[in-house]
Amino acid sequence: MKKTVLLILIFPFIVISCSPEGTVDDLRTNKKVNFKKPKMTLQGPDNNTNPYDSAGRLHNEILEIYLATSSGNTLIEDIMAQIQLIGLSNTFNIVQDCSAPTSINIINTILINPQSSGSAIIENSVLTVPAKAKIATLLNSLALIKTNPYEDIYEFITTYESEILLNDLLNNEDRRVILTTASIARYSIYYEKKKDRDWDSSAGNHIGGLVGALDINLSPVIMALVAGIAQNNLIVN
Repeated sequence: MKKTVLLILIFPFIVISCSPEGTVDDLRTNKKVNFKKPKMTLQGPDNNTNPYDSAGRLHNEILEIYLATSSGNTLIEDIMAQIQLIGLSNTFNIVQDCSAPTSINIINTILINPQSSGSAIIENSVLTVPAKAKIATLLNSLALIKTNPYEDIYEFITTYESEILLNDLLNNEDRRVILTTASIARYSIYYEKKKDRDWDSSAGNHIGGLVGALDINLSPVIMALVAGIAQNNLIVN
């Protein structure tokens, strides 16, 4: 309360002059007062400290093309075919084939109950015990903070990624899977919050990314997109 009153008393006497020196004029003393200029740019989704950041970038680039060219397919097989076609283009060169019946069945299972299927996927994975706990924390936390401003979500995810990179209990494969999943989630949520397009970053999207990251024969980008688009269709319908 005291700080609030003090700011109210001081504010009328200070004129902000956006000078190169980063100062304000204090009209009471006729002296320059240093201040820290606020950052005016919007927070982007990138995090260069994550070595798997490119997964999230590819996710959003393909999503942008899909939303601009989609014919309104609702069947998972049709969505998969369109996403695969975009991914196979010379622009992206994603060669993993995710259209096998097993992949389609996994996405169907995710859509039926994302929370339950996510827990089962984590538990049955080859991740170490500490890694299973860490990835579960990420997915559960994202569900809880979904409505927060993107800047807060970005800070949470990037802090989480830093902890993963420094965690000695995790092996390299653990880190690859977790950081790939985190990157896709970070970019996907950015698209929802900042791009103002018909996209809802969902639990299915995040879990799809995890499934793709766990299987080297699958693409985490394609699995995340198909699961996310299919879940969006269910929400809309």
